[in-house]
Parts: sequence; structure tokens; C-alpha cells
Amino acid sequence: MDKREYIKEILEIIHSLQQYFPKIFGPIIESEGLNTMQIFLLFNIRWNRYPNVGVICKNMNINQGNASILCKKLEQMGYIIRKRDNDDERIVSLSLTEEGNKILDNINEKLYNLIDRNNYITIEKLDVILNGFSELKHAMKSFSVVK
Repeated sequence: MDKREYIKEILEIIHSLQQYFPKIFGPIIESEGLNTMQIFLLFNIRWNRYPNVGVICKNMNINQGNASILCKKLEQMGYIIRKRDNDDERIVSLSLTEEGNKILDNINEKLYNLIDRNNYITIEKLDVILNGFSELKHAMKSFSVVK
């Protein structure tokens, strides 16, 4: 295969993933009363050492207004705490509440159970998938528009 054929195959796989994701993971996420963007925002807070709204916007590739709306809703639901910086009120730090951590743990557990029940997905296949996604991530970062 030449590079063009590889790119075509990769794009077809990405398209398929976009179709499968909501069908497989949507019910798990919705069972907790949240949507995909809210879950990704919560996970982003968990994965970042010192998250603030600006960091979350960059990581999720969303604008400040959308992030603020998401954060306000999640705060109302009791999953996060927003705190303005004393020195620069434009900076809003984010942290998970105990309830926010609990809901992420619940979702993780449901995902683990889903994978555990699937005999097709072995540790070896998970390793191949992880390595493939890691390579795709590095390839995407190599393009100047993604940096």
C-alpha cells in the first residue's frame, strides 16, 4: 500500500469509531445522567495535575464559552468545584468533588466489566490497540496544525 491508501484506511477506521462510540459507550455514560462532553471534561480534570478552564479548553478543543457552560452545569450537579484565582480572576481552577470522583469510578467500572465480558479482547489485543492509538496520536501531533 502507498501512503494514500493507508490514509484512506485510517480515515475509514476513524469514521467507524465515531459510529461505534456512541452505541457502545453512550448507554454507560447516559446511565449516570451525563453526556459525552461532560464525561470527557470530568476525566480531563482528573487527568490534569492543576487544571483550569484554559487547560481544559485546549485539551478538549472547545471554546471558553462552551467550557464555562459545561463547568457551570457540572458544578450545579455537584461533580466539580470552580475557584477563581486570587491574583488573576480570569483564571478558574477546577477540581472534582467526592461525587465527581465517584461517578468517574462508576463509569470506569462499567467499562472494565464490558471489556472483561468480551472474549475477543485479550490483553495482547489491548496492547496492540494501545500501541496503535499511541502511534496515531504521535502522528497527528507531528502535523503543525495539531501542535
